[in-house]
Amino acid sequence: MKMLLLSLFLILSFEKSFSLTDEIRWQESRRLTFSDFRGHVPLGTSWAASTSSAIHFGYETTNGVLSNVVVYASFNPEKSWMKKNLAVVLAHEQLHFDITEVFTRKFYHEVMKKSSASKNELNVLFQKENKDCEEMQRQYDDETDHGTIEDEQVKWVEKVSAMLQGEEQYPSK
Repeated sequence: MKMLLLSLFLILSFEKSFSLTDEIRWQESRRLTFSDFRGHVPLGTSWAASTSSAIHFGYETTNGVLSNVVVYASFNPEKSWMKKNLAVVLAHEQLHFDITEVFTRKFYHEVMKKSSASKNELNVLFQKENKDCEEMQRQYDDETDHGTIEDEQVKWVEKVSAMLQGEEQYPSK
């Protein structure tokens, strides 16, 4: 018996809709650009920018055994926006996307430790990684004051870089 679980999402902008048509998948060689932020800036917002990124997850099972596990982190240009094209803002938003990638890798490796799991077990694991990711995203914004505290921003760049190096990548296909 085969079962396919459609993608589940963590959307950092806390919105419920996510268009897959223009998504940008996280790649080490592909950094975000100003033109990637195509969403509408909310009126009256005090924030400089907002990144909508997500962890995607799908799998099949054959006779109760997990197979064809697919995970990836993506960025949604239509839900992400930037008020002014400033390099420091872009770097801050890139790190939000990088944090999503860290937790995508963690999730993949946790799933791969299981030879079989129920849909409910996988959902619980997925929700845990999403919660942990969301908590780190908030901590990042709190400690850097949304990227305005330069010393803290540098510390976070180093921290997330080390986390990415410490988590093996998942298969790209």
